[in-house]
Amino acid sequence: MVRFKTIYCLFGFMIIASCDSSVKKTTPEDNFLQQDTIVEQIPESEIIIIDSQITFEEAIAGTKAPQDVIDQLVLIDVEYYSTDNELHRGQLLLNRAIEEDIVAIFDSIKIWRFPIAQAIPIVAFDWDDNLSMAANNTSSFCYRKVLGTDNLSRHAMGMAIDINPFFNPMIWKPPYENRPNKPEDAQYNKETPGTLYLEHSVVREFLKRKFTWGYYFSRYYDIHHFQKYK
Repeated sequence: MVRFKTIYCLFGFMIIASCDSSVKKTTPEDNFLQQDTIVEQIPESEIIIIDSQITFEEAIAGTKAPQDVIDQLVLIDVEYYSTDNELHRGQLLLNRAIEEDIVAIFDSIKIWRFPIAQAIPIVAFDWDDNLSMAANNTSSFCYRKVLGTDNLSRHAMGMAIDINPFFNPMIWKPPYENRPNKPEDAQYNKETPGTLYLEHSVVREFLKRKFTWGYYFSRYYDIHHFQKYK
């Protein structure tokens, strides 16, 4: 499939545009989602790379969530330094009940320069959580069930968020430790920037705001996962 990438550099009244691509489906082999990239010049001469810039209607397109769940959702912009050490802007689709918390936490993440690989609503991955995690994508709302159960995940209400899931995989606890990590092929190394661990400042920030950390789940360490109950 032919792709057209568009890069916009805004400086004063100059706009430079060149072409490349349309949105394509991400595969587990992709490290990051390949989609239109926008580079925007802002005051203080810092460049912002746009990872996601879609509307709310686009962000919920194709979801199987009922209307009463959709009515609780909000699409927000978040800024963060990514693994390339550049400032990026992405988006999170989440429940209004945790909007204030997530905005405050991402303000801290930006100040601390804790790297976020990317933050793109899962609609860009055809609502496939496995593809999103394999791409190390930080996300919140996804109408789905808890792994291995018939119970809806807190993600199904937009009340959970996954942070850098490829750096912070789900690892099975004994006696299930021979099962593969999720995402598959992900290896946990707390020396890697963007990785979470006990006493990490980002973890403390979530816990301070009454989120439950998936590290403490009974059957596995869900290191990337934070959820909240109203």
